[in-house]
Amino acid sequence: MSLLQTYKSAANRLKGRKSFATLWARVPMAVLMDPELNPADKVVFAALAWIIWQQNGLDASQGQIAALVHVSERHVARSLKRLAKCGHITPNLQNKPGRCGEYKLSSPVFQANANKVPCLKCSKPTAKLNRAGWCKRCTASVELRFARSA
Repeated sequence: MSLLQTYKSAANRLKGRKSFATLWARVPMAVLMDPELNPADKVVFAALAWIIWQQNGLDASQGQIAALVHVSERHVARSLKRLAKCGHITPNLQNKPGRCGEYKLSSPVFQANANKVPCLKCSKPTAKLNRAGWCKRCTASVELRFARSA
């Protein structure tokens, strides 16, 4: 199923609903608050983020993105250039004319360890930290040291 067919089937399922709660995209605050980007650029970024979530990859043509966000292909091309210039996306430089573009979203939100936070003591990424910002291993080692000294 192509990206446009996926979008159309989702739109058909949502006809008559007031909410698009079943469709979502993760957009980092760095993109939303960037003064260099206009609102259409941010919508194009949201479409790219949605494509990554929906398709498990990012190879969409500018025409497909334009149909998804209801802007022209030229506007999508300008938005992609602006997003790349600001460092929010990284285009694959091996793209050839007439082929789908491949883009990588540069935000740490889309990296493999996105849900992990570095420990303030040992700097290793971990899913949970205590109030001090330490991982379980660092907290246990400190507690063991205090227990031995007492």
